[in-house]
Amino acid sequence: MRCNFSQIDLAYYANRFDAFFLTSLALFILLTMVFLVIHNDIYSRQEKEIYTRQNVMLQQQRDLLVSVAHELKTPMGTASLYMEKIARGSSMEQVAGDTLSLQREVARMRGRLHALLVYTRLEDDAAVNKTLFSLDCLAEDVFAEYVPQMEDRGIKYGITVQQDIEIYADSARIGMAVSNFLSNAMKHTRAGGEIRLTLAAANQRARLHVFNSGQHIPEEERDGIWGYRAINIDPDSAAVDTGLGLPIVKKIISQHNGRCGAENTHGGVVFWFEFPCGTESGRRMRRAGRR
Repeated sequence: MRCNFSQIDLAYYANRFDAFFLTSLALFILLTMVFLVIHNDIYSRQEKEIYTRQNVMLQQQRDLLVSVAHELKTPMGTASLYMEKIARGSSMEQVAGDTLSLQREVARMRGRLHALLVYTRLEDDAAVNKTLFSLDCLAEDVFAEYVPQMEDRGIKYGITVQQDIEIYADSARIGMAVSNFLSNAMKHTRAGGEIRLTLAAANQRARLHVFNSGQHIPEEERDGIWGYRAINIDPDSAAVDTGLGLPIVKKIISQHNGRCGAENTHGGVVFWFEFPCGTESGRRMRRAGRR
């Protein structure tokens, strides 16, 4: 009996190939199933995180709207009272005084509503318009806007900035953050006090801080200052506070992958923020101010 070795070899290798193919196919199906399970798990977690973040944001917005609506009742009620007094005013002097008080209340309502509108618009991350610009020039320009007010109140002031600090950011929003820090400093600094702005860069990160010689922030309140807070202003004061200045700063800095904070220091409080620089910064320093 003659054996055909070529046919036996072919059959042997065909069987080996079939076994290898089936094994590979089974392994491929198994790996695909594992991949799908892992992918679905990751996707589910991401969806859950997104859903949680959205719920947190919605709850924050609801809380904010409820708080602002509640606080607007006070100036609206006061304004209504002044209008009634004006309507039945017995003298020009009384009418003039009530008119000024009414104007203050209207200014407060306008300020709070404007801040609320700004804060709401900041929720749209897609609206961030980033460009490369000089942060030191922006800081000096914003600081210069507050110099007349500081001089009128006899506040000592100073600004120290490192030159050529370029950042890739939304210049309008960063300018708003700097302005809010200075506005906050003005509200907490008495006549004869001091306000200083310092800007420097190190390790490719820009850091700006504003010092004011106001009272220290209680430790238990330090975290709460970055959220919306109820405000209580003397009705006879011309001050306009919205309670949204620092939350706006935090939102802006977060949109630029930065950090912000507040620290009690000797003689006052420092508010600061920092985020990545756009390019290598220079080492020259500019100093200006009044001592």
